[in-house]
Amino acid sequence: MVDPLGRIRRSTRLRTLRVSIASLAVLVGAGTFALGPTQVGLSMTVNETFVGGNRQVLYGSVEDGDGEPVPRTIVRLFHRADGHRVWDMRTRTDGDGLYRKVLHEEPGRYQVVIRLAGTDIRARRAIRLRDGWQVLVSAEVTEDGQLTLLPIFHY
Repeated sequence: MVDPLGRIRRSTRLRTLRVSIASLAVLVGAGTFALGPTQVGLSMTVNETFVGGNRQVLYGSVEDGDGEPVPRTIVRLFHRADGHRVWDMRTRTDGDGLYRKVLHEEPGRYQVVIRLAGTDIRARRAIRLRDGWQVLVSAEVTEDGQLTLLPIFHY
C-alpha cells in the first residue's frame, strides 16, 4: 500500500519479505532434493514354474543397475508360526550373483528377504511353496530407493 506521500507501508514490505523468504526456502529445498545423493533400494521379481516331482526349489539372481552380478548378497526364507518368525533357510549369492536351494519345507506361504551384504538395504516378498514347483526370486539394485515389484517372463 502507498500512503498519500507515495511511501510504501511497512506492513507491505514485511509481507513481501516473508513471501520472498518462503519462496527461497522452497527453492533451496527442491534443489537439495533434486541434486542430493540418490538412495539405493532393491527391485524384486518372482515367478513360479511347475517342474513336477516332490522337490521345492528356490533360486534367483541379484544384479546392479548395469546388469552386473552382486555377489555375497544374503537370501533368507521364513514363515510365521504362532505370531513369530521362523527362519527356514539362509544362503548367499555366489560370485555370479546367483543362488539355488532345494527345499524340504511344508507347503504354504513364506517370505523371502534379500539383503545386500554389509548394508541395511533389503526387500521382502511373499511366495508360496508347493511340492513340484520352483520359485524364481531375483532382485536388482536400484538407485532411487523405490522397491518396485515387476513381473518376469524368463530367466
